[in-house]
Amino acid sequence: MTPQEAIRKLRRLQYLRGQVVLTSMTEELLWARDRAVRHYMYPQAPASVPARPHKLTHRSGRLGRSTKVNPPRAFGTNVIGGLITGGPTAPYGPLHETGGTVSARPSLNLTGNRLSWGGPRGPGRTIPARPRIRPSLEDAMPRLRRSIGRGCVSAQASVGL
Repeated sequence: MTPQEAIRKLRRLQYLRGQVVLTSMTEELLWARDRAVRHYMYPQAPASVPARPHKLTHRSGRLGRSTKVNPPRAFGTNVIGGLITGGPTAPYGPLHETGGTVSARPSLNLTGNRLSWGGPRGPGRTIPARPRIRPSLEDAMPRLRRSIGRGCVSAQASVGL
């Protein structure tokens, strides 16, 4: 094998490995998104079932539908991708993921009565962290490592190295 052929094969292998990483990350992010919605959120329970403060209860489905995959992109030797929650349909997504305090604002309910949390500018509410995205991504990491490993081995075999 001439040096030029070796360089060509190594470049081809580098390209194929990059494609394997991007494809594997996309597949595993889709799996993690589905797991975040199905495994880390409870279906709406009847009032007789005690509350589960560590997991969100599924009510309208907006939060689950707002969870999107940020497609992986290559930046030099790094690949960046992930899951996004929230958006215009469920702006409360990041708050439930990380927890935090919501300040109170006076508002009117449907009957026109004034509502507030602890007075006109009361203390607000503290929302505990109920992560769905982080645990689902942690669950996807071993799958991602295996997928990238298998893909790189097959890319190397296809190039003939």
